[in-house]
Amino acid sequence: MADSFDKTSVGWAIQQLQQRLAEWLEGAFAKNPVDVPNLEWLAPIILILFWLLLGAFGLWLLWQIALVLQPALQERRRTPLTGTTTDEESISTYSAAAYLKQAQAFQKQGKYREAARALYLAMLQTLNDKQVVLEQLSRTDGEYRQLIQPLSQAPAYQLLIDTHEQILFDETQTTAQTVEQLQQAYQEIAKP
Repeated sequence: MADSFDKTSVGWAIQQLQQRLAEWLEGAFAKNPVDVPNLEWLAPIILILFWLLLGAFGLWLLWQIALVLQPALQERRRTPLTGTTTDEESISTYSAAAYLKQAQAFQKQGKYREAARALYLAMLQTLNDKQVVLEQLSRTDGEYRQLIQPLSQAPAYQLLIDTHEQILFDETQTTAQTVEQLQQAYQEIAKP
């Protein structure tokens, strides 16, 4: 009998076992369905938690960005004159003559922005030294502008204040000609 063949094999037996197990599981669950509770009320809570977590993550991310940018922002606020102090801290640090000397040194180096700022600080120190407008760290350029109006050299003061504002807030390019105009204005102010 050359045409004999196997009626069973290991692969066929495993396949039959899998099929019977699947049919048994299907039948068992069909007779006794699993009672899943109604959880529709949970969906809005999950949604709220999702948005709260997303918001918290967003706030944390903003906080991390602020921490990274803080040194750069603080450096931008620092004065180019000394490199570590603000306008308010440096008003009384030097005499008017020292500021004038710094302005001349900065001008020779081609640092016109710093020279203009030194002349502005010399003006503030001169106002304080002459007791025309006493030093007050919180005083703004606008307040100085109002206080110098009655003075005979008001246009010279005005030029120094306006230029300081432009340099500080508009980041206007300062030229040698601008510094020379500011020096002339300061010389007019410094006259006794």
